[in-house]
Amino acid sequence: MTKRLWLVVGIAIAGVAVYWVIRSQGSQGPSFDDAQRPPLQVADGFEVELVAAPPLVEYPVMAGFDEQGRLFLAENAGVNLTDDGLLEQLPSSVSLLEDTDGDGVFDRSSVFADRMTFPQGALWHDGALYVASPPSMWRLEDTDGDGVADVRNEVATGFDFDGNAADVHGPFLHPTGRLVWCHGRKGHEVYEGDRLVSKARGARIWTARPDGSDLHAFAGGGMDNPTEVTFTDEGDIFGTVNIFQGSPRVDAIVHWVYGGVYPRTDQEQVLAEFKRTGDLLPPAVSLGHVAPAGILRYRSGQFGEDFRDNLFLAEFNTHRIMRVVLERNGSSFSGETEVFLSSSSPDVHFTDLIEDADGSLLVIDTGGWFRSGCPTSGVAKPKVHGAIYRIRKTGAPAVSDPRGQDIDWEQTSAAELAQLLGDNRFAVRDRAVAELAGRGDSVVTEVEQMLHSGSRQARLQAVWTLTRIGSDAARKVVRNALDDPDAGVRQAACRAVFTTRDKGSAARLTALLQDEAPQVRREAAAALGRLKEGRAVDGLLQALARTDDDSMEQHALTYALIEIDQPQATAVGLASANPAVKRGALMALSEMESGALSAQQVLPLLESEASELRQAALMVIKKRPEWKEPVAARLDKWLGGAALPRPRAEVARELLVRFGAEPAVQRLIGRVLGRPDLGEQRQLVLEAAAQIPGVRMPASWIQPLKELLDSDDTEHVMAASRVIRVTQASEFDAALARIGNDPNLDPLVRVAALEAVSGQQAGPMAASAFELLAELLGSGETVQLRGQAADMLSRASLSAEQVRRLAPLVEHAGPMELKALMPAFKQAKEASVGDDLIQALSQSPGLFGLTPGDIRRSFGDYPESVVTEAEVLVAKLVQRDRDKESHLADLQGALRSGDPERGRQVFRSGKGTCVACHRIGGLGGDVGPDLSTIGRSRSAHELLDGIVYPTEGGLARGYEAYSISTRDGTAYFGTVPRETADTIYVTQTTGPPVAVPRGQIQKMEPSPTSLMPSGLDQLLSPRELGDLVAYLRSLK
Repeated sequence: MTKRLWLVVGIAIAGVAVYWVIRSQGSQGPSFDDAQRPPLQVADGFEVELVAAPPLVEYPVMAGFDEQGRLFLAENAGVNLTDDGLLEQLPSSVSLLEDTDGDGVFDRSSVFADRMTFPQGALWHDGALYVASPPSMWRLEDTDGDGVADVRNEVATGFDFDGNAADVHGPFLHPTGRLVWCHGRKGHEVYEGDRLVSKARGARIWTARPDGSDLHAFAGGGMDNPTEVTFTDEGDIFGTVNIFQGSPRVDAIVHWVYGGVYPRTDQEQVLAEFKRTGDLLPPAVSLGHVAPAGILRYRSGQFGEDFRDNLFLAEFNTHRIMRVVLERNGSSFSGETEVFLSSSSPDVHFTDLIEDADGSLLVIDTGGWFRSGCPTSGVAKPKVHGAIYRIRKTGAPAVSDPRGQDIDWEQTSAAELAQLLGDNRFAVRDRAVAELAGRGDSVVTEVEQMLHSGSRQARLQAVWTLTRIGSDAARKVVRNALDDPDAGVRQAACRAVFTTRDKGSAARLTALLQDEAPQVRREAAAALGRLKEGRAVDGLLQALARTDDDSMEQHALTYALIEIDQPQATAVGLASANPAVKRGALMALSEMESGALSAQQVLPLLESEASELRQAALMVIKKRPEWKEPVAARLDKWLGGAALPRPRAEVARELLVRFGAEPAVQRLIGRVLGRPDLGEQRQLVLEAAAQIPGVRMPASWIQPLKELLDSDDTEHVMAASRVIRVTQASEFDAALARIGNDPNLDPLVRVAALEAVSGQQAGPMAASAFELLAELLGSGETVQLRGQAADMLSRASLSAEQVRRLAPLVEHAGPMELKALMPAFKQAKEASVGDDLIQALSQSPGLFGLTPGDIRRSFGDYPESVVTEAEVLVAKLVQRDRDKESHLADLQGALRSGDPERGRQVFRSGKGTCVACHRIGGLGGDVGPDLSTIGRSRSAHELLDGIVYPTEGGLARGYEAYSISTRDGTAYFGTVPRETADTIYVTQTTGPPVAVPRGQIQKMEPSPTSLMPSGLDQLLSPRELGDLVAYLRSLK
């Protein structure tokens, strides 16, 4: 979206009138009736209290307190709308909840700000509320004290969204006083004034001053949805991420570091937007498929000292609140999780957590309304409202004046305020920092005193206070903290210098590159990069020598070199004997603005014994298509002699695929293909050639491939067929047809050859080829082979008699192969063929895998009498969807007697086609989500719903189906697990995976239906279905 349109939207929303609504409850406090209140189980020694429920709240999402203890609540209207619908209706709001009698239960609610798209965030700071409501980050202010925001200002805008909540969330207040927020992989076009900050697609963590200035991305990557962040006292940033990896799906807690680039690994086009320092950075904690939402660091000691500095996170899918115990791991962290709160209700969906000033924990359940892109929700249930709960430690003593409301903040002296920096009440510390920072230079002396004599906590807060003041005097005092005896204070001081860009700290920061604490070294490097301190290059290179096992520190050092942008000084590192130094220098020179590398410098590094250095060199080379000639020369040297060691063979394969469109490399491939004596090298080249996107048959390949097709070695025949298939060359059609029609050959060889036929041959499919495919379609072969047969028949030119003979086979076709086969019947128009097809469809277990559109498209050219009968089948499909609840209820009984071991056999047998598309452990396909831990996040009912009605259960994020048509008329339907700048990779349920060059795509659009067909329950008995669900539930 353009900058102009974002501004128009912002002005329109800002000009909307607001209104005041009071929703109050009696003194008894909020309550559900027995039928509504969900069951909750909390850890031993804790208790849960309901503190807000309807009508006070309905669909709460995220919340935050102000200094008075009022709770600002971002609420949805309980609707699932697209971006256009949200912008048109502005249905949601921010509520203000109050506890007027101080009993810990909210008893008054009012609308603070109405007419918002989808607010996800609530930060009270400096007299105003900051709220993310896409496409913008808003500052809402109540200037007259009536509890209604009468001033709305956009802090930042330009964050794309589509209504499924994987968009902009926050903001959150970093200890430095800066705002930090998250935005998913939806695309953005962000300006600061008239300056374009960034226009890109990838997910990012953003930061700005509270007025929106100094706006920039802090970190990012290919993940779908970074959701919330929280901070340590030292300034580290942790966040929850949905779909950190795609297959298998991995959600995660991430330690966000400056300039860090994180997965998904399959989002290559997005990852190309970022400056890379090497491999993508790892998660701090892998969570599996749980849909994490809110996260916080527990700051007080009310739950016990062993809980202090733990993380708590909300898991939407699993209906749980998790406790995470962190441990230092080099310059980063790792952690262990345990269940803290859970519910057995499938309609409980936790979205946020807030630590109240007294150390109790508020937990938000948004209810059952949300389903956009969320299969675990199944269907939207707006009648299931949300609530807010409070968790307390049983018997914990009350905290006296937890917010410091008895303190006269305006009249308290600077010295007294400075003493409060070490207070054991975190809300009091926070307010002391804010009050001191607001007084500016006049309090620097008093705050400095705390750096010399205060507790560790007081010294940390003193650093953050001085950072927020940000004056020359404050920056000068912070330099003293760089020498603090505590590593955490030194780390905070480095982040302070990073934030204020105090060049006077450069020398001391350089010395800290050798600090004993890796987290201090990491932050010192980040600060030096931010300062662009050229004199630090040598120190940064030296520091790289000790980072072999610490990816976060290695990243920080390399990224600093990139930001400093001193190529001559950095190039010294290429001569180092240490592979880590050489690797860091290589990546920095590759990514810095002024960097210059030659092929002669980089290509020899591919032969290094150090795997990380080899991979770094490969990454650099693959970004430089202009190096095609020297790359071809290097490959020629490798492939023309003895067999390559495995690591070098893998590098060669990647280079062949990346540079395979270049004539020099294509000529090399032709030469190797013509050398039977180069056995392993020739096989490697064959495999690589079949993966080159969009390649057209080079002349130098034709003769060696013809010779391979004539070979007695079936592996060579199949490999050559795969190469020919991706090139769509017609020169081989006769030879391929001969192989495909030979009944003496293995069916797999024949199918591979038939798949490679270009489709340009005249006339109907040869009888022998048709017999083979028809036999496979009607046989007990694997679902993959049946699907391939159906796919080839649907694309082939068939005679009227061949179409007639296909019709009876439909009666036994499963949902996957039937959907693929249906286009074949558009080639016939005779009423008798149509009647036979309708009769077969009415008996077919695959019928319910079709859509009304599938049927209407196939019968559109048949006589009217046939079309009328086809509409009867359409009516059956429609009625089945209407009967969903009763149908699932009928199947529910089978779940009670399900046996996991029998279900394991059902999965492995392929009877329900599950194994064709889904992987469990090392078995299965990768078209759909990995199910290895599906039992963690899905109830038995949700699994049953997902199997029987996959589209209505919601499309799994990352596995949405796309319809793609190319300029030459080829059509593909499948998922897109990988994208690069020039290629779309399509995985189909039938037929092999295919690389489609973007330049050849005429149309690409998402499908509203799941790639997984409905009707799989028709292939399984109720008992088998119950067994399968039991097996999937056991996978945790």
